[in-house]
Amino acid sequence: MPDYQKLSIFIPTINETTLEEVVSAACHEAPGAEIIIIGYGDAERIATKHQTDFLDTKTKTPKSIGINLAMKRTSRDWIIILDADAIP
Repeated sequence: MPDYQKLSIFIPTINETTLEEVVSAACHEAPGAEIIIIGYGDAERIATKHQTDFLDTKTKTPKSIGINLAMKRTSRDWIIILDADAIP
């Protein structure tokens, strides 16, 4: 079984309607991975519901800036970036 403790999954979002499904699938597929939702507004509710980390950008932010902010918060060996509208 893979060691998901070494994995961080970043999910940048502008509150896509599929965000919750993406987060739920990521939690199921990689138990123990650090999941960081990068966004604002309703994304915080989804992060809380799924017990994931939330990086609040306060407003719509370019994906690259959000990812760079999340990079400063993780110390995991592996990083996966998922689009909030691409269900794994």
